[in-house]
Amino acid sequence: MTARPSTTASSEAPHAPSEASPAPRTETFALLAIDDNPSDLDILKRLVRKIGEWKVDFSAYTEAKDGLAHLERSHVDVVLVDYRLGAVNGIQVLDDLRKTGFEGAVILLTGQGDERLAAEAMRSGAADYMPKSDLTTASLRRAIDNALDRSRLQLALTEHRLRLERMNEDLQQKNQEIRSFYHTLSHELKTPLTAAREFVSILVDGLAGELSPTQIEYLGYVKEGCDQMTTCLNDILDITRMETGRFSVRPVPTALPPLVHRTLMGFSGRAQAGAIELEEEFASNLPEVLVDPHRVTQVVANLIDNALKFTPPGGKVRIEAGASAEVRGRLLVTVSDTGKGIEPEHVDHVFERLYQVRDGSEQSRMGLGLGLFICREIVRLHGGELSVASEVGQGTTFRFTLPIAPATESKDNEGSH
Repeated sequence: MTARPSTTASSEAPHAPSEASPAPRTETFALLAIDDNPSDLDILKRLVRKIGEWKVDFSAYTEAKDGLAHLERSHVDVVLVDYRLGAVNGIQVLDDLRKTGFEGAVILLTGQGDERLAAEAMRSGAADYMPKSDLTTASLRRAIDNALDRSRLQLALTEHRLRLERMNEDLQQKNQEIRSFYHTLSHELKTPLTAAREFVSILVDGLAGELSPTQIEYLGYVKEGCDQMTTCLNDILDITRMETGRFSVRPVPTALPPLVHRTLMGFSGRAQAGAIELEEEFASNLPEVLVDPHRVTQVVANLIDNALKFTPPGGKVRIEAGASAEVRGRLLVTVSDTGKGIEPEHVDHVFERLYQVRDGSEQSRMGLGLGLFICREIVRLHGGELSVASEVGQGTTFRFTLPIAPATESKDNEGSH
């Protein structure tokens, strides 16, 4: 059928609406109708004309391809499309409309009511569905009003989503720049910091000449400061590696008691200075564990460091290891103390990155709040979980499991038969 364009501008004589209607639209909007029945197009034109206070640029076509071509050269706000258009149907036209990038509202018209068709139309992106038998000035006005509002809301949501995506991209780029900065900064600071610590050790050991007890004491403070800064820098490097996917563990069969004992002995001087007792206990005939020795040492050292930090003089820090009663094929490691404990509202957050329990003490202001987060991730990379239990005034206990090395596990099972 030959295309029959028809346009009705706002200059045509207005007609009063036949029914009560919402507040008039003062802006001009473009309406496109596609229907292979010229009589139905005339009816639509008359109904639109009766909405006298509206300013409408009305265009009509009997061929879908001509309506689509109109969309490519002219702006359209609302499309009214008949479901039956000869060889194609309104759903196919709706799909073609979307492929052109059209973001306005589409109202599907049909000769009879059909709930299944209505559902299909809405799934395909139609703003509304109307049987032609229900068309009146009021119903058409209401449908177009709703379609325009919905379309503009959808457009606003799309623009908002795009703004959020752009903001997210900017934040990701800035986050990457910050990570890169901290990574570079950590590397640049570690080398001079290590050198400074070594020279302090040379002075404390008397290799550069005899020092007074006061000088040795002051240099000890410097050395502790260097160690604390090194720990913070290492934590920043580990976090950067985790966020960039370069943090990993290299498991090898490892005897756990010697590893834990060496780590514990590294804190003996500090424990003695604080009048804190260090204890260790290992179950007999412990099998080897399949772990990264360096990373497990890091976990144990961090937990012992925290325990000493929050345990008063006369207290006790204890580390134990034995077969897990809950998970077969794993050893359970426990680090407990008799310190001040953790308030209940803080317990669930201690493994969060940058989270620190602030209680006003000097100990609570030390560190970056990264240690326990890193420990949890290391344990997870070994297939386990790090948990905590605490009671205020009684102390805190951390528990985690490590996998038993397959070879030693099988030997242990053979010996039990």
